Amino acid sequence: MPDYDIAIVGGGWTGVHAAYRIALTDPGARILLLEASDRLGGRARSIEIAPGRALDFGAHYFGIKQRRIHALARRIAPGLVYEHPPLYGLDPGFRTFVEGSWRITTKSTSFLEIQGLSRKIPPSDMLAMFGSLARYHALEDVIDVRAPWNTPGAAELDAQSAQSFIDAQDGPAWIREMWGLGVLDILSVHAKDISLLYWLWYNRANGGFLLTANDFTGGPQEFSVLCGLGGLLEHHSKEIQAEIRLETPVVAIDHSHPDHVELALADGNTVSAECAIVAVTPAIAGRIRYEPELSPTRKRLHAQKTGHASKAIAVYRHAFWRDDPAAPLMGMTAGPGAEGIEWGLDTTQPGGSPSLSVFVSDRLLDRAGPSPDARRAAVAEALVELTGDPRAKDPIRLEVYDWRDHPYVGGGPNTSFAPGVLSQVGEAFGKPEFPHRRLFFAAAEYSTSFPGYVEGALASAAHVAAQIAWRRAGMPGDLPALPPGPEPHEKRAAVLDEGGDLLLSGHRFLRRFGL
Repeated sequence: MPDYDIAIVGGGWTGVHAAYRIALTDPGARILLLEASDRLGGRARSIEIAPGRALDFGAHYFGIKQRRIHALARRIAPGLVYEHPPLYGLDPGFRTFVEGSWRITTKSTSFLEIQGLSRKIPPSDMLAMFGSLARYHALEDVIDVRAPWNTPGAAELDAQSAQSFIDAQDGPAWIREMWGLGVLDILSVHAKDISLLYWLWYNRANGGFLLTANDFTGGPQEFSVLCGLGGLLEHHSKEIQAEIRLETPVVAIDHSHPDHVELALADGNTVSAECAIVAVTPAIAGRIRYEPELSPTRKRLHAQKTGHASKAIAVYRHAFWRDDPAAPLMGMTAGPGAEGIEWGLDTTQPGGSPSLSVFVSDRLLDRAGPSPDARRAAVAEALVELTGDPRAKDPIRLEVYDWRDHPYVGGGPNTSFAPGVLSQVGEAFGKPEFPHRRLFFAAAEYSTSFPGYVEGALASAAHVAAQIAWRRAGMPGDLPALPPGPEPHEKRAAVLDEGGDLLLSGHRFLRRFGL
C-alpha cells in the first residue's frame, strides 16, 4: 500500500488549492504536500510594510471576473479586501515613454483608458490605431480557448513571433511601440520571444486584450488584500488537511508502477503515493528526473522559459507622484526598450503609507551585479527616470526581489511559449502522463481560464483535483478540459466605436477600410 493517496509537489497557490479541493471531495484522503523552499507561496510572496499590511513581490491583484480568487478572498479575509481604482482619484494620469520622450495622459484623455494611448493625435493616426486594434481582434476572436492548437491556422500563427505581428502594422511608429509595450508590461517578456498564437491565446483566455490591459474597474488589477496575496495563501494553507513538508525538494519521480508513484527526495528518502501532482512551473517541473521519461511533447513544454520579472517595492512619506492636480499619476511605463524600470503602479493601500510597485528590467539588475545595496541604488536612480521626479530617489524603504534568483521559480510571472510550441503540445496540456495516468501536472499556465494569474492557478488546481477524483473513482479516460474563461470585456465594442464619425462600427468598418 502506498504511503499516501496523493502527493503534491509544490506549495504555491496551485499546490495548496489542489490539496484543499481534493480534501473537499475525499475528506479521508491521505495528502502529502512537498515544498522545496522554506516557505509556502511559490510565485506569491508578500512583505510586511506595517502591522497587518503587506505588499507583494509576486502575485498582487485579482479582478471581479476572476470569480475563484475573488470568492476565496472574500471568504477567508472579508475585512482585508480592498479596491484599487477608487484610490487613484477621478481622473488618474499615466506617464509613458513613447516616440523618444515622456508623455502624460489621463484616463479621460486616453483612448480605451489605456495608458499612453493619447486622444491628441491626427485623424490619420487615429484610423491607423483603430485599424491595428481591429486586425488584432479579428485574430483573437478565432482562438480556440480550450485548445489553442485547434485554432484555424494555429501552426501559421504559432510559427511567427508576436513581434512579427507588431512589425507588420501600418501607420506611425508609436503604434508598434505601444504593442511592444503591451507585451512587455503584461508578460514581462519581449514580443520577439513569444509566439503570436500564445499572445493571442493568453489574452483571449483572460477575457481579451482590452480586459488584460485594463487597470480600472472590471480589470484584472481591480482588487487586492491588505495582507497581500502571499499572506492570503498562508491563511488558505491553514484550511487544508494535509501533511506539509518544507525544504523537501523532489529530485525524481518514478511513475512506471501500475498502482503507485514513487518520489525520490533530495535527502535520499523516498515516498510513494497512489497519484502525484507536480504543481510547479513547467520549467521547474522539467528539472525533475522521470522514469519512464516524459513524452517528447511534455518535455518540449517543460523546456519553455519563464519571464524575466523582477519587482521592487518603494515606500515613501509623501505620494509626490500625485502632486499635479491636472494629472495625478497612478501608473508609469518606460516602453518596450526599457533598460531600467519597465513599468510601475501606485500600490498605496487604504490608509497606508504611499508606495510604488515596479517591474525592474533584468538588464538593470545584471548591470548592478549581485550586491543588494548596489541593486537598491540602481533601482532608486531608475525610479527618478520613471517618475520624472528627483524625490523618487529617497524612499523610506526600498526592497528589490529578483525572481530569477529563486531556485524553485526561476523567473516570472509566466511561462513564455516560444514560436512553434503551443500548437504542438495539445496531447500533454492539462492531461496526466502515460503509461498509467497517475502523474498529473498543474500550474497557472495550464488553465484555459485566466492563465498566468492566481485565478488560473486555482482553476488548474480545481481541474487536477477533479481529474484525480475521476481517476480514483475508476472512470474511463480523462476528465474533459476546463471550461473557457470569461466573455470578452465590454470595451471590445469600443474599439470600433470610439472614433466617432471617423469610424463605422462592426463589420461595416472592417469592410470599408479593407481590414
